[in-house]
Amino acid sequence: MLQANLGGDTVNRREELEQEAKSLGFSQYGSNISDEELESRLEEFKDQTSKSDVVGKTDKKPTKENKVERVRLVGGIAGMIGTSPRRALASKIEEVNQQGWYVRQVMADDTGNLLILLLRSLILCLTLFIYTPANGYLLILERDQS
Repeated sequence: MLQANLGGDTVNRREELEQEAKSLGFSQYGSNISDEELESRLEEFKDQTSKSDVVGKTDKKPTKENKVERVRLVGGIAGMIGTSPRRALASKIEEVNQQGWYVRQVMADDTGNLLILLLRSLILCLTLFIYTPANGYLLILERDQS
């Protein structure tokens, strides 16, 4: 075993190398190899892990950002007379396009919540079937990050 005398302290180089190997997760060494061989294998292991870390990690930030917008519709008699889902979608899409967003997907905003259904029915009855909030659409939007 190699021993060095540093300022009066005796340091066991083999133990240092084995401890460093354990801390890095390197376990491909045996007790029958020399200290120099262990040191060179440990250096190779460090080089390989640092290269794989560089390959796996990128400093690139995402180039796109996303958001979801809701298009609300009106139900009841007011909705039948005055609300066009196509016009509501077209105006909302035009508004977000002017802000630099692109529509990636349009989805129906189906709310299957029983409480909301009961609340909408109550509002419809209280307003004598003139008004109630209705299911609308969800717009999935995307744009380049600036």
